[in-house]
Amino acid sequence: MRYLAIDFETANARRSSICAFGYALFEDHQLLDTASFLCKPYPNDYDDRNVQIHGISSQDTDGLPGFERHFELLSRFAPDFLVAHNASFEASCIRSWCETQGYPVDLLPFVCTLKISRNIHPGMTHKLSSLCRLYSIPLVHHDAGSDALACGMLLQRLAADFDPSGDIALLRDQFGQDCPKAAKSKASFAIERSGYRADRIRPSQVFADALDALDEQSPLHGQHICMTGALDFASRSGAAKLAANRGAINQDTVSRKTNILVIGPDEYARYWQGHKTNKIQKAERYIEQGQVIELLDEQGFWRRLGIDPCETGNRRRL
Repeated sequence: MRYLAIDFETANARRSSICAFGYALFEDHQLLDTASFLCKPYPNDYDDRNVQIHGISSQDTDGLPGFERHFELLSRFAPDFLVAHNASFEASCIRSWCETQGYPVDLLPFVCTLKISRNIHPGMTHKLSSLCRLYSIPLVHHDAGSDALACGMLLQRLAADFDPSGDIALLRDQFGQDCPKAAKSKASFAIERSGYRADRIRPSQVFADALDALDEQSPLHGQHICMTGALDFASRSGAAKLAANRGAINQDTVSRKTNILVIGPDEYARYWQGHKTNKIQKAERYIEQGQVIELLDEQGFWRRLGIDPCETGNRRRL
């Protein structure tokens, strides 16, 4: 079975504005080829937000050919299907680009690793970066070549979790393959980035299951806890429930009562690069005023809970 994992980066909100294309070609579990290319986008306008995400600007792509130079690779490799993480985005990029350039739109079937991971591992965040940390897959996020290679490797890991044989055909047959027609709305992306879904409740609404279940010896007992950024091993509401059962008091926002601010892995990495969420900025202002607030990464949070989320039976079920 041959499949081609792909990834696009765009210059602006238009799906046709492909400024980077990466691919990784696999035959069953063997990597055959991988590469990435910068492309002159159409339209050739860069939004600051997009540049901040992937670091590509007009200076990098001016004078380069557009995606038309690489479009034929999608069919030349003769894959049985394409693979992408959030395949609706990649499909909409191809479809939009073809429509603007006058190319016939004839998409190969897609397999979406985001859709598969949500079915196999419910109850955790499913961002590509989070899943790569979970499976120890190397990733330079928002580098098109690295994202595509990681996505192809992720499909193999998910197949192994789904069935001991690791048969990708079984995974594809179970969760289907299709040609998505549209990407998620901006609102959906905002919800996913925040770590919430419609069926989750706010951390401040999470209380201990029973008063007699409280662990009064826990170092979290009586502590006011707030969270920022998505966690790898649990939803925020799931993590808040575990904290509440150890006597913690959950908060939605940082306040003068806050003792601990738990920072998700992606936000923690950005924090050390100088990019801070509003909650981190607010916590630092209180700290400057003399308030004691501990900034805790996700691993520190699990240690404080006395839980190893990677242990068999706990992994990806919190």
